[in-house]
Amino acid sequence: MYGWETRMLLKHYLEQGVSQSELARRFGIDRTTIWRWVRTGQLDRDLSAGSNGYSPRP
Repeated sequence: MYGWETRMLLKHYLEQGVSQSELARRFGIDRTTIWRWVRTGQLDRDLSAGSNGYSPRP
């Protein structure tokens, strides 16, 4: 799993205009993973909030 720091760096570099393929090479992450994070908005949400969307089992 990729941490908060990695995702914030990815968001920063994407805002600076670095391509997703270049970021995939730099960070060792598959480019489709980066594409999916951008498409689903996972880089825009507040990762420091700690909400993971899981609920306790019944």
